[in-house]
Amino acid sequence: MSSGASRPISRDSATSRDDRDELRDAVRGVMDSKRQEATDHKAAIAAAKQREHRQAPMLVVLIALTGTLAWAWIARPAAIFGEPPGPAVLSPARAEAQARYALFLSRARIDAYRRAHGRNPSQLADAGPVEDGVSYTVSGQGFVVERTVNGRVLRLDHAARPDSFLGGSLDILHSR
Repeated sequence: MSSGASRPISRDSATSRDDRDELRDAVRGVMDSKRQEATDHKAAIAAAKQREHRQAPMLVVLIALTGTLAWAWIARPAAIFGEPPGPAVLSPARAEAQARYALFLSRARIDAYRRAHGRNPSQLADAGPVEDGVSYTVSGQGFVVERTVNGRVLRLDHAARPDSFLGGSLDILHSR
């Protein structure tokens, strides 16, 4: 048998031991590195799960808060927004101006009905919308519309000039 083929290359035992120590240290380093990577990976997964567990209750609270705010904005409960304002109180001059304008509009509707039908309407509603508090009386070919305001009865009949009856009411109604 030839001596070169079956025998390992001979090295001195100190070099061989150093190589083995270096190899063992390298393998140990790789193993430690892999072990540390696995530990870090597990820690990252645990931290992500913990964040998820913390975010889920926050999400529920956020959805509930959004729903409550939407309800409050739509329903406008008195506990949050206060009582709704009541009807505005009109000054006597403004109330009279509104009454005069209501009678003026009623007169205009009655005149339009007379032109279209050749007669007075049997009731005020036949001529169109009826303003609050306006009464209508037919007498022969004529008529009278009335409304009480501030304890005073205002009358506008078929013979009166509507623009003079209106007077400065439009100026009062347009002013704030």
